[in-house]
Amino acid sequence: MPQSNPVLYFAYGSNMNSKDLEEWCIEYKSKITLTNPKVACLKDFQLAFTHKSDRRNGGVADIVRKMDETVWGVLFETDKVSLDVIDVKEGVAKGFYRQFRVEVFVGGRLISNVIAYEVIKKGNYKPSKDYLDIILTGAVEHNLPEDYTRKLGLLKMKER
Repeated sequence: MPQSNPVLYFAYGSNMNSKDLEEWCIEYKSKITLTNPKVACLKDFQLAFTHKSDRRNGGVADIVRKMDETVWGVLFETDKVSLDVIDVKEGVAKGFYRQFRVEVFVGGRLISNVIAYEVIKKGNYKPSKDYLDIILTGAVEHNLPEDYTRKLGLLKMKER
């Protein structure tokens, strides 16, 4: 049976944190396979917290267009089945997030046709310290650039 091409997925929020993702999968009796992680950057976007989540006790991550800003995250290879599960986790059917295509840079190389998620109805919500810690832990886990993880850490300190 021929293998299908992997789907490329850019994670920038809590899905970078493997422990948090694993806990969600256990709770919802689901499986998400993410392989071959690579540090990636999305140019002309910024990290924002535009959707309120009761589960996360505050605002949750989104990416919004903003010239000369950069969002760092992790480019994963996945498959269609796992992407369908990520859709469930992100509340696509509930109208919270939607998939869209982006181009990210990995080691200076432009990678096209990458799936990312964005909030559909954007507001402005304060994230909880615990949620920011989940993102920061994922950023450290995948060795995102130090200046970006420092910026996430400062955001977390501000929310105390």
